[in-house]
Amino acid sequence: MKTPTPQLLELTSGNGPRSKHFLQNIRSYNSMFAFTSMGGKIDRSVNKGNAPPVFKLYGQNYHLIGGLIPNDREHPKFAQLYIYNTANEVANRINSVRSSENATDLQEDVVDELKAMLDQHNILVQSFRMAKEKISEVGNNNVSLKLIGRRSSQPPTYNLPDVSEVAALIVGDF
Repeated sequence: MKTPTPQLLELTSGNGPRSKHFLQNIRSYNSMFAFTSMGGKIDRSVNKGNAPPVFKLYGQNYHLIGGLIPNDREHPKFAQLYIYNTANEVANRINSVRSSENATDLQEDVVDELKAMLDQHNILVQSFRMAKEKISEVGNNNVSLKLIGRRSSQPPTYNLPDVSEVAALIVGDF
């Protein structure tokens, strides 16, 4: 496991009001930086009686990753937040989790710090930022981002990405 950045260590230390705020709202902060939403078959039969609620998936679970650009009149969410309207990215990220009960007092400076940390250290974030640049260069929304792993990978083990690997943007399908 890699050593966390100093910024992340400071936020998760529990020392001081800023760290305590972060830890109290960690699920909202985590959700706003997710690339995908989770999907699967939900077993709703487990929540009968007076026990605490349980979230149970059965069968295969998966991740949903929509288009890189939101449809008209839709707010950006998930991976779109790394590409679309990045001038307002911090506000867009906070708005993406506003429906959460704990998302009312999220701090813009914390969001901005997490964004900068991920931009610097996360290879997937850097790949999506490259896609944003390519979309800006091409001038239309006809760009796709494909993350291609080594062909020798053993399913269902996924080895993508690794910082020593190259991320590439391919305009159009192949």
